[in-house]
Amino acid sequence: MPRFARSAVRVPVTLAEDGLPRRCDQSVTVAGIPVAESLIPLSHKPKSRLLEQSKTGDSMLHKRLLLAVATTCCAGSAFAADLPSRAAPPPAPYTSPVPVSTWTGFYVGVNAGGTFSGSSLIALTPSTDFGPFPSGFASAQATGAYPTSLNSRRTGFIGGGQAGFNYQFGMFVAGFEADIQALPQRTSVSATLFNPAPPPANFAAPVFGTASVTRRLDYLGTARGRLGVAFGPALVYATGGLAYGRTDLAYTGTIGFPIAPTVFLTGSSSTSRTSLGYALGGGVEYAVWNNWSVKAEYLYYNLGRHSTIIGGSFTNFAPTTGGFSTASVRDDGHILRVGLNYRFGWGVPAPVVARY
Repeated sequence: MPRFARSAVRVPVTLAEDGLPRRCDQSVTVAGIPVAESLIPLSHKPKSRLLEQSKTGDSMLHKRLLLAVATTCCAGSAFAADLPSRAAPPPAPYTSPVPVSTWTGFYVGVNAGGTFSGSSLIALTPSTDFGPFPSGFASAQATGAYPTSLNSRRTGFIGGGQAGFNYQFGMFVAGFEADIQALPQRTSVSATLFNPAPPPANFAAPVFGTASVTRRLDYLGTARGRLGVAFGPALVYATGGLAYGRTDLAYTGTIGFPIAPTVFLTGSSSTSRTSLGYALGGGVEYAVWNNWSVKAEYLYYNLGRHSTIIGGSFTNFAPTTGGFSTASVRDDGHILRVGLNYRFGWGVPAPVVARY
């Protein structure tokens, strides 16, 4: 802070006859105050003069206070300017929050695996023979010359695609899925039997019989509901709903008497149908990265029973004699497969991104 220097001023003073100082002809003014006049005793000054000097003194005091305050402010500003700068640290970079994992949304995917039929038994059921001699399929089975059933287990590779939608509420996930699989599966089975005790010449029963059955499942589709529990990125679920598929069943049967000329009966039939049934199962799905997830799933499907009937009469034989036989099998099976899904995440709010 600046300092003010003090200086002594010599002022000439004259004394009056009464020995009291009077204003001298020459006066010196210091900081606006007449020094010589200030030496005059107050008791010898007129009242008007005293009032004038009081006002002048107050004004000078105010000026000195203002001068001291201004000098202090200037000195404080200069001192603050010399201090080191303490700038505020830059704001930390914004990191968007990690979006909450959810199974809600649409998805599509592919799958592949294996399948095997549930029922392998093909029942061969004859109807009542006709003609004067009961020697049709019923008679052949009664004497052991024609099989009563065949066994055929259908196995193979499957592959297809699926699409669906999930909705998550809390830790539970409900959804719907539809899929379709290509199953190029075709199996055939046949058997030939002979009557161990040939009948007499009245043709009471055939001597031999051959049965052949071919099964095929062209495709299989399902439309199922899903209900599961989510454990973070893992989803364990049960599923069930409608199943549909195209099945083919072909049946050929022959019975006869090995005599000259050969007397035999041959019937053949093939039917195709689009069957409706149900599917039940369960699986585990796991979210691996971004919107992708993998799954392992088991399904049991049942499309009901498929039947076809054959019949006819013996050739080279009169009067007309013959019979009918029906082949019937349950079209069901088991599927084990794995899949890959891409989830679109519909309904999930996008994360907020701050820009500076």
